[in-house]
Amino acid sequence: MGSGALLSFTTTTTTAAVSDDSNDFQSIGPFIGMILLVTGIALLIIGIGYLVVSYGLLKGKGWAWKVTIVLTILSIAVQVISGITNSILTVSITNDGGAVAAGLMGQIIGIAINLVILYYLYRPHVKAFFGKSSTKSTDLT
Repeated sequence: MGSGALLSFTTTTTTAAVSDDSNDFQSIGPFIGMILLVTGIALLIIGIGYLVVSYGLLKGKGWAWKVTIVLTILSIAVQVISGITNSILTVSITNDGGAVAAGLMGQIIGIAINLVILYYLYRPHVKAFFGKSSTKSTDLT
């Protein structure tokens, strides 16, 4: 609430000091403040969720393994979509191929990191730690 309210107050007082005749900028300050407040609350909830999942991963809980797999796959999908839309927007606005390449490189690195996480989580010893081992013991003696 602090950053949203501070931005709202700062925007309102700054625009009031600059121009007393214009009400256009004064009305947008509270709107931006509310957007930042909602975004901050959402990020706080996501952060708490990640802390809970991290605890589960440290303790070898099976539910944490499943949640991490789902979140990693969702993250890959979001990065692919984000890379495509950012490329289209960057080309349409700036027509700069270097900016597109730099943006795509960041997305590719993020996707690679998530693929390494998925690979690691599916390793036999990691799956066994989380109780997800599918190897069956065959005793031939």
